[in-house]
Amino acid sequence: QDHTAMIRMKDFLEMTGAEVRTDAYGNIELTYGENQLRMQLDQTDASLNGTAFVLNAAPSIISKHVRLPVRSLFEAMGYSVQWNSETSEIRIE
Repeated sequence: QDHTAMIRMKDFLEMTGAEVRTDAYGNIELTYGENQLRMQLDQTDASLNGTAFVLNAAPSIISKHVRLPVRSLFEAMGYSVQWNSETSEIRIE
């Protein structure tokens, strides 16, 4: 996870318009349009509309904020994600 770009869940929700449900057990359920993405804190197993896949990093709490792996989430939503190592920027299309 050291080299994985993470995004605050709040920022992800604002960018995508997704809705979130969480519980005391660390389960996270994101809904956007007809799609449902499920994951759990500190686990790399996830599912999109019931189909299992593996996140490139586990969702975690960092500095009191839930952080989610950028590439895994946006690619699961159908976006293309590119990393520019020269500028340290992420491009999401």
